[in-house]
Formats: sequence, C-alpha cells, structure tokens
Amino acid sequence: MRFRDLELAGPRLVLRAADVHTLGAIGSGAATLGRALQATLPPQWDELVPGADEIARESERLARAPASRGWSHWFWLGRGTGLTIPTLVGSGGYVAPPGDGGNVEVCLHLSPGTAAASVREGMVLLLGWAWEHPETTEVAIMVGDLPEAAARAIGGLGFTSNPGEHALWKLERHAFRHDGSAR
Repeated sequence: MRFRDLELAGPRLVLRAADVHTLGAIGSGAATLGRALQATLPPQWDELVPGADEIARESERLARAPASRGWSHWFWLGRGTGLTIPTLVGSGGYVAPPGDGGNVEVCLHLSPGTAAASVREGMVLLLGWAWEHPETTEVAIMVGDLPEAAARAIGGLGFTSNPGEHALWKLERHAFRHDGSAR
C-alpha cells in the first residue's frame, strides 16, 4: 500500500496522510478518490474532504515541500468489524507545519453523524503525531463549525478556550497524555 510510511492506526480508524496525488483525486470524483485511498466512499463523501481552495493551497505546499507531508491533510478511514476495505468517515489534519512559536492548527471535515469515539480516536492519533515532533508546543482547533458531539469529544481531550475566544480551543504539550486523557 502506498501510504505505509505515513499512516496512523487506532482500534477503529486508520489515518492516511494526503499527498499531491490523493488531493488531486478529490476533484476527479468518488471513484478516483476511492481508488487512490484504497477505500470505499459514502454517498456524502464530498462533505468529508477539503474544498477546492484548501486542496489547491495544500497541493501547492506539498509540491514545494514534500517533507511537510503529515503536516497537512489526513484521510480518516474506518475499519469496522468485518470490513475488508476501509471506509472514509472524515478527514482533517494540520493547516501548516509548526510556526515559529511551535503552534499548529487542526482543521476537521466531519459529518454530523461521525461518532464521538471516532472523533476522539482521530484526534488522539493527530495529537500523537504532533507531540512526536519536539518543535510542537501547542495545538489549536476551531470548534465553532463542528458537530456538537465532536466538539464535546475534543473538549474531553483537555483542550481549553480563552475568554472571548470560545470557538478557538488550544492544547499545550504538557496537558496531553497519549492515552487521550487530559492531565
């Protein structure tokens, strides 16, 4: 499988880092993206992936700096009991590599029906990736547009909001444990 080097696996999910090829496949339709991901896509698949502007921005950045792969988009694939081919259940990842202060921002594309357990597992995998890089000091996420259950699951990981910034939640390195519990 072409993704082995940048694949994060949990009990229910596999996260696969996007590359220029898979991002380009989004614009070619469900069949092309499904083949590129080696996964099935649900009918509402286009709600679970980035939009055209985000795809163009990420593709350009990955073409310029292939080593930044992983600090971009990840496809969230469910691998339920009895599934031989994983199914796209959402996507999300980092807007860019860590900035000068070590901050990164997460952007998610989830359907309202995405299970809270899957959101939690996907975020734990993404956070594990971030904390493996010592330059990362803080992860931020905009929760204003997320389904309520997803926001609750993310809040349970220890993210906090600043007064007046209720939609922007932050998590510092020292406040995270790899089992997904807050310190």
